[in-house]
Amino acid sequence: PKRKRLLHPSFHDCMKHVVKNMRIMLVSKLLLPITIACIQYPFASSWSFQQPTKPTKSNEHNDLKQWLGSWFQNSAWAAELHESHVVSPTVQHMMKGTPLASASVAEKLSFATGPGGRLVERIMAAEQELLGEWKVRKIVEAAMGRLEPESNEFLFDVEGSHDRLCDVIDGHAVVLFSFVDCPWCLLAKRMLDAEPYTSLSRIPPEAIVKVIELEELGWEGKRLRASIALATGRTSMPACFIGGRSVGGFSDGFSDGYEPEEQHLRVCEGSPGMKELHDRDELMDLIVEAMKLQ
Repeated sequence: PKRKRLLHPSFHDCMKHVVKNMRIMLVSKLLLPITIACIQYPFASSWSFQQPTKPTKSNEHNDLKQWLGSWFQNSAWAAELHESHVVSPTVQHMMKGTPLASASVAEKLSFATGPGGRLVERIMAAEQELLGEWKVRKIVEAAMGRLEPESNEFLFDVEGSHDRLCDVIDGHAVVLFSFVDCPWCLLAKRMLDAEPYTSLSRIPPEAIVKVIELEELGWEGKRLRASIALATGRTSMPACFIGGRSVGGFSDGFSDGYEPEEQHLRVCEGSPGMKELHDRDELMDLIVEAMKLQ
């Protein structure tokens, strides 16, 4: 008899395509070692921002994580991928051109809320710890671009772009920056487009929540993404701002005591992200307070 399929059908089908898709195979050069470390090593819990119990083990774990980060940062594939992001006229991200990007909305939501999505969330948390600062620098470089192939003249004004970001996030109670192809961006938009948030007031929802699809803005989308990264330290989407303060993404946020590099941009310290805030019934309170400031 055929072996019973244990994985969700959409996740299983996606994994079949991954094997056939060369771009995903290249991405797996980063994801595979991190995934193996998360699953096989007993210190995987330390990647959930818990303190290891034995200092000696902590040193070994830190050495391995540093090695993984250094290996990827210096790889020829990372350099080639970064150069493609620099010359691209729009924002680029990991899922661009993959089978998941072309999947239906229902399939994306099913993936993100299933075992595959939970695995990706764990991987992204590890990636943020290993490569967060490096990715911020690279995203800023990609936003700079080049006027000519060998030119040192760039298209990104850090201060000016930061001011434009502040104008945007101060203009609405909630501002959600999104990638069109991102399943977690779809989850965030679906949450804000449902009860109880659509019944906050008689004001049309679009006057409370502004969704910005970065791909649709061309180079300005790259500049906004770089400004978000500089101000929050986060490089993934969605990026949700409530009352001008970042609460993180859909399933991730900020640890207590986090200090962004741009001190004048407010960050919700300790925010676990939109989903957990919603589950705690705290997201509504934040939006109501933000609406009072409009």
